[in-house]
Amino acid sequence: MMKNSGGELKMLIVTGTPLSQIAPNDLPKITNADFCDFRDLSDRFLKSTAPQIILAPLTGAMFDILDLAAVLCQLHYKGALRALVPPLPNTAMILQEVRDQFPQIDFDLFEIPDKTR
Repeated sequence: MMKNSGGELKMLIVTGTPLSQIAPNDLPKITNADFCDFRDLSDRFLKSTAPQIILAPLTGAMFDILDLAAVLCQLHYKGALRALVPPLPNTAMILQEVRDQFPQIDFDLFEIPDKTR
């Protein structure tokens, strides 16, 4: 995966909420990251942002990771896709399902630890 001149990956964070409904202060300040509502994802947007890695929730009210992977395949996305997940009992099953359906996608999970425990 290529990095920018500062050594950071160019990221795209896909949400299920229109960005117009999110207060700017509610978005995390992440260097080298763009945000996009799932419904706004397009070939033009991908080309203009040129992400090397896309982060998204595993499931949500508007889409799940299989929906996103399907769109990314249609758009010929060549970077990595990572689903953000809480600790899960069987991540291997999720990985296999996505990788079997979309072998051309570099897919993996980023587990977010539960800090309430």
